[in-house]
Amino acid sequence: MRPLVLIVDDTPLARTILRRTLEDRGYHVVEAGSTADAIRVYREEWPDVVTMDMLMDGHNGIVAIQALKRIDHKAKIIVCSATSDQSFVSGALALGVEAYLNKPVDAERLLAAMATAMAKA
Repeated sequence: MRPLVLIVDDTPLARTILRRTLEDRGYHVVEAGSTADAIRVYREEWPDVVTMDMLMDGHNGIVAIQALKRIDHKAKIIVCSATSDQSFVSGALALGVEAYLNKPVDAERLLAAMATAMAKA
């Protein structure tokens, strides 16, 4: 069974780039363009891993991470963001994200973070 990844990003191009990288490596991908969509899709699909943007219209990634962790405290989340603002980095890490990767996301770093996240119980 192929691992399922939920990509959360409000930019269609960013979702497409991540989708291609992950699908090329055998992952099944679903997408969400907002925090509300991410919550809905997470509840419907229960993905193995989530990639999360930090800067989205309407909410920031911290809000989305908190929401997903309330649904499933074991949610495995990898941040993929253009911001390296220390408040976002430290906030995301404090919430237990698996990794914080800066855009443009290096494919090998993303795949390594995915493998690490997938190896956790």
